[in-house]
Amino acid sequence: MQGAEAKYQEWLTQSPRKVASELRKQPEITRGFVRFLFGATNTRGVLVWVSNLIAGGEEPEAFLQELQKTNPVSPICREVWTEGQYFYRCRDCEMSPSSSVCSSCFKAADHENHDFVFETSVYGGCCDCGNVQAWKPEGFCPCHTGKYSEDVLLHLPEALRTVALGVYDELFSQLMLMYDKEPMSPSATAIVSWMRSVGANEAFMHLTRMSLFAGTNPPVTKLLQACLAMEPYFKRGEDENPLLFLILEAISDPSFKGKLMKIYIEAYPQFVESMLKFSKVNVVYKLSPQLFSIEPLVWTAVCEDGLLDVLIREVTSMFKQLSVTDSAGRSHVDLSRPVMSRRNWFAFSNDLQTALDHTNVSRLVLTQRADLLQRFLELLRMGHEIDPTTREVAAHVEYESTTWNAAYSFDSELSRCSANLIKCLENSSGQISLADFQRVIKMVSEVLFDPLPDDFAIVDWQGASVINFSVASQPVSFHFPLHRFLSRVLREAAVQFPHEPLDTLLPIDSFVPVFVPFLMERSLQLHVLMSQIRCNMWLRNGHSFLVQGRLYMTSFAFDNYHADLLLVQAALVLLPPEVFLHIVARRFEVESWFTSEPPPAGEDKSRILLEDFFRFLIHVVSERNRIGMTTSEIVRREIIHQLAIENLTRSKLVNDLPNKVVEFAQFDEILAQVAEYHEPTESTDNSAGIYHMKRTMWLEFDPFFYRYVPQAAQMVMENYNSVRSSLNKAPSGVLPPVFPAFSKLFDILSSPHMHYVLYMAFNNVLGQPDDGVVRALLHLLLLCIDNRIGNPIPPRTTRGFPGSNVIDNAGYTLPEHGKSILECLVQMYETPKLSEHRDTLVCLLQRLAQASDQHALTIRRLLPELTPSDDAQASERQSAKERAKQRQKAILAQFSKQQSAFMEAAKAAHDVDDEESTGQQTSAVEASEAGLLCPLG
Repeated sequence: MQGAEAKYQEWLTQSPRKVASELRKQPEITRGFVRFLFGATNTRGVLVWVSNLIAGGEEPEAFLQELQKTNPVSPICREVWTEGQYFYRCRDCEMSPSSSVCSSCFKAADHENHDFVFETSVYGGCCDCGNVQAWKPEGFCPCHTGKYSEDVLLHLPEALRTVALGVYDELFSQLMLMYDKEPMSPSATAIVSWMRSVGANEAFMHLTRMSLFAGTNPPVTKLLQACLAMEPYFKRGEDENPLLFLILEAISDPSFKGKLMKIYIEAYPQFVESMLKFSKVNVVYKLSPQLFSIEPLVWTAVCEDGLLDVLIREVTSMFKQLSVTDSAGRSHVDLSRPVMSRRNWFAFSNDLQTALDHTNVSRLVLTQRADLLQRFLELLRMGHEIDPTTREVAAHVEYESTTWNAAYSFDSELSRCSANLIKCLENSSGQISLADFQRVIKMVSEVLFDPLPDDFAIVDWQGASVINFSVASQPVSFHFPLHRFLSRVLREAAVQFPHEPLDTLLPIDSFVPVFVPFLMERSLQLHVLMSQIRCNMWLRNGHSFLVQGRLYMTSFAFDNYHADLLLVQAALVLLPPEVFLHIVARRFEVESWFTSEPPPAGEDKSRILLEDFFRFLIHVVSERNRIGMTTSEIVRREIIHQLAIENLTRSKLVNDLPNKVVEFAQFDEILAQVAEYHEPTESTDNSAGIYHMKRTMWLEFDPFFYRYVPQAAQMVMENYNSVRSSLNKAPSGVLPPVFPAFSKLFDILSSPHMHYVLYMAFNNVLGQPDDGVVRALLHLLLLCIDNRIGNPIPPRTTRGFPGSNVIDNAGYTLPEHGKSILECLVQMYETPKLSEHRDTLVCLLQRLAQASDQHALTIRRLLPELTPSDDAQASERQSAKERAKQRQKAILAQFSKQQSAFMEAAKAAHDVDDEESTGQQTSAVEASEAGLLCPLG
């Protein structure tokens, strides 16, 4: 050893280039000499020496330039960017949502007619050009082929390779010592910068990789810990950690990502600990997308290294450490913690989302790993019913909530995890069994009911168990990830097994008697809450609470809204109509409207609640987003009803629509079908073109579209009324098909209890009719008439009506309760104040006249201008009956065939041709006009 040090001392007096030439003859002592240099000179001097050593006696800069001419360039771009820099995403080329390329590679590649976006980086990232695991080869730029050459070191003599490896081995050893002493060591930073500079040559970067991952305890293990130790010293948007960038450049070779994955999984608990300590996780934001977006790599890690076990365990552990126990002994996440408001924990929820986004992984959880599913559900429960709020009735809140934003973020991230887990169920016919669906649904239900919420009081109503709850006086929350997870699984089960009734998909008999009411309770509470907010009942809770209410009705909550509504629709299918109506009326606090003592005139709050009660019923029976519509139909409907409010630029339209709508592959094609693009003109202030909805699209307009808040509804009705007279469109209440499991959704429209509700409402609003209430009331009656079923299930009580036929009940008068529905319609027709509703009133009266000779006589007596002469009327009625007889069998057979075709299409591809949809609607309309009962009964 003393002899070696003497030689090193002698070499120190010689020129570095001469020593480098001698060292090539005995390269095995390189590492010892480099170690000696660190004790004999400063870091700058060491770097001068090692630059000469790897050049083998040549001038370093000239050597690297010459080597670059013969050595292949990196087949994968190693561009790394920081926060605030720009990058491109291309949906036609990317292999995952986290894939992206730098500006240079994007512009050099062929992306003509591709669906791409130009974005600003939030946390930084790496270019995926050339990476076959992240970017499609047809999207590579000419410089990056994605093909690694096995002879990348061919142009380096073997002795020189040994020298270079000795240099790198010792440099990494010294780096680890330096970082142990000082996280932000200037000497370590200088060494890393030198490595990155020399590593611009692919041969030397490959040697860097080999040394970085060498041995059973490779340097990258400790250097990851060093990156964590440096977290507090780097601020977002400023200079980034060069060591982290070196690791990112090293794993641009896919073969080294697998080696890093094992190390990364072992270190993952340290990442969580670092975030909780420093509120920073740049390491995770930078490295995780490079690893977790590659499906084969993730699948191997899940099966061999327990990746998913680690992710779920650590994310759950993180939130447990952020939890507190309230006065009632219940544990919940402390949303006021700075970590929650800064949202750095997003990095870990993103990792879980990305891992679950791979179909094989999510299917494994749902079908084979019940233990992982159980732990995932427990994670969802941590975000269930968080941030509850009770209505303030005495005084305005002194300090407004500062935690609601964190609650929404928490809920949104959990929902994204759920959505990715469930995504594998789509188009998975035959791969997931009915037993699997039932088992998953039962597991979710067990978590939901363990225990039943304390604020629920179970009461008996006419032999049925129902929940007693007051939205106006008890705590309410916007956040129900468990309910929404159950809803999404139930929806997919209804698609995959269309002929299974809901009561076989749901474990109704396994739980308390209020299982079905509990399914819809939270969603119902939110709709009642929206109505109460509209009544200004929650003003004292402050502006931030009102913002949350508005947020629920925007495109932001698109998925949650429809997941919530599906559970209400399921409850309507499973509950007797009278029980459902009782629960909803009780929750909206409108029962008095259906008695002989309605609220006194002038109570605006009561009328708003009544209008929203009817609108809610309309949405429940009409909405098909989750139980019947295809994706293309949903996109078309969303675009039409957004442009119905006002003409929009593309950017504004895209911003106002739900993300899933905009990201649909045929979005632009559908937009061109429903709207016309108008180029900007000199007379317009806007420099962008405007999309105008085609006039014929008003034929598909629904004034009760679920996302119309009062302000938007007023604007859109003004637009609709301005074109309605020229459309030649009669009002129609014919509803589109539903999945077979939801076919009983129509039963409520033929329920005498529904007809009783309509009867009492018509009589009680007749004195001082309100436009909103009247519009909803008339439309609900139209739904009952146009969707009446032939053989409804007998109700337990009829409320005094002679039967379940809405046509008969429309002419019936209950003792001491005023006028029949028909007489109310006539009086409304004669009321000048209600002239805006004349078209709908005429339509309803004509429907009743066509369906009943007795009604025709009454209408002819009261409103002769609406009915033709006796001969013409008799002739038309006889012709209609003959046409009905001839077409009845054909229409019913055709409808049945279309429904089967629809289910097959939804099951296979969730998409059908628009012409088929139009055909189904036309057939249903014809059947309704013929007096047939054709929806789905």
